[in-house]
Amino acid sequence: MAAELGVHPQTVRYRMRTLERLFGSRLENGEERLGIEVALRAARLQARTQNSGMDPQN
Repeated sequence: MAAELGVHPQTVRYRMRTLERLFGSRLENGEERLGIEVALRAARLQARTQNSGMDPQN
C-alpha cells in the first residue's frame, strides 16, 4: 500500500494509528467508513469551490 501511495511504510502505519484514534471502531463498519469518506470528499469539494471563487448555488 505504501508504494501505491508513494510514501514510506512507517507513514502508512502512523496514519492508520491516527485514524484509529480519531474514529475508533467506526472504521470497522463499512457504512460508517463510507459516511466518513463522503463527508471528507464533500469538505474537499466545498473548499475547492470556495477557493476558486465559484458560487456553489449556481
